[in-house]
Amino acid sequence: MTNVNVASHPHILLYARSPIASRLGQTLSEQAFCVTTATDQREFVAALEQDCYWAIVTGTAHVREVRARASHPIINYEIFIHSVPQTTNPSSDTRPYFDAGEFIKRVRSHAKNPADGI
Repeated sequence: MTNVNVASHPHILLYARSPIASRLGQTLSEQAFCVTTATDQREFVAALEQDCYWAIVTGTAHVREVRARASHPIINYEIFIHSVPQTTNPSSDTRPYFDAGEFIKRVRSHAKNPADGI
C-alpha cells in the first residue's frame, strides 16, 4: 500500500492492480490529490481503517466489493478508457485512450470531504 499524505489536499483511495494503479496515482497526484494506493484486497481493507478518503477510484471488477465495504463516492476509472482509431498504423483498427481530463473532472465533482459528512 502506497500512501502520499498531505492533509490539506483531497485524499483519494485508489484500489487497482499495478501497473494501472501507478498511472492513475500519478495522474491524481499531478492534480494535487493525495493518493493512497491499494493493489489487493488486504491492502484495501487496511486502508479503509483510516477513514479519511474523499472518494474511492477503482475498476469494474472491484465496484461491488467497494460498495459493500465503504460509503464513499466511487469513481470507476474504466469508463474513461476509450478505443480510438489508430492513426500511425492503418492496419490496426483501434488503440486504447485514457481520457485523463474527464477522469479528473469526475473525481473533482464526486470527491466529498469526510469532515463534511458523506
